[in-house]
Amino acid sequence: MDRLRDQRMPNIADETEKMVNLSFRLAWILLAAARLAQGNETCGLQNVTYAAPTDVIFSGNFDTQIAAGLGPTLATVAVPSFGVAPTVTITAPATGSALVSGTVQVAGTVTGPPGTGVTVNGISAYVTAGKFVTPPFKVEPTTTSLSAQAMTLDNLSASNTINITSGAADAGARLATDSPIGFAALPVQFNLTTSSTQPVLGVVVDFGDGSPNYTDNRTGYVSKHTYSNPGLYVASATITFADSSQQYANTMVMALSMPEQRADICSTFAYVRAQMIAAQPSAALQGFTVDFSTKLSPLFQALSTRGLLANVGAQLGTLAAGTIGLDTADLMAVRDTNGRLLGFPIHFIRDTNGVWRINAM
Repeated sequence: MDRLRDQRMPNIADETEKMVNLSFRLAWILLAAARLAQGNETCGLQNVTYAAPTDVIFSGNFDTQIAAGLGPTLATVAVPSFGVAPTVTITAPATGSALVSGTVQVAGTVTGPPGTGVTVNGISAYVTAGKFVTPPFKVEPTTTSLSAQAMTLDNLSASNTINITSGAADAGARLATDSPIGFAALPVQFNLTTSSTQPVLGVVVDFGDGSPNYTDNRTGYVSKHTYSNPGLYVASATITFADSSQQYANTMVMALSMPEQRADICSTFAYVRAQMIAAQPSAALQGFTVDFSTKLSPLFQALSTRGLLANVGAQLGTLAAGTIGLDTADLMAVRDTNGRLLGFPIHFIRDTNGVWRINAM
């Protein structure tokens, strides 16, 4: 750890003039990986090598591996393509559906460059392997449509809208979970309820991943099930009553791919660096959230005017230690300068469009 310079990085927004004058003497700070919500993956510095234009993120124990220097990579990502329009299609619910009690969970397909985000009626969806899903959310009784929007890092968009009705009568059975979205392997506790007063003869729950069905003769909590592999799954339940009548319920679960999430974050970093090296300040600023981009704009424009933006971009280093959550990530960019490891923290968030962008550094 003593190989890192323990020096605080100046506030970028407040120190614009200083940063222009000292653009080649950026200070760096050691950041211990911040703890996020349970289920996050903690990264660290292993023996890592890196070469432009790819960006890498490492695994291993940060404290014990520092002396090993830079070596093999855990993963690499290419700079994302620019000017590639996304596509998005809602596949569930079906158009014309009546929403029970005004609650809906929306799923579909999406294409686009790495990091393409999706929202539905302003609710952020989560994406893995070209599929998206929202958490269950309420819609107003007057809502007559669901609209999905896909957005890329360079702000190209596409949309798909379906018609629905809300406020339909309760179907009687409900299969719910308080953790419909998380990283694989994802443990999920389902709860099956019914409004019927008939005695329950049997319950069957199909978890949707090919594993054996759950069976019982009562409703309530279902044995916890783990979705080992990333993907979008539909869990469905059938309740059979003593009078032979049946009720049905289903819910969707998405087990996210941590490597895919990590690659999306690295792609944002790669995008910013590539645009800085290309001396494109306006394009580089697209990799930041709106508020942070506004603060950085005078600095980036000044560096570009002085012909320094490309050089600063080339010195940003490589993503390394940190933690990744569903909606936020705290990572550290590092570089090896004459055998001395230097680094500074970068905070990423998923913005209101579901796109990973840099929110602080």
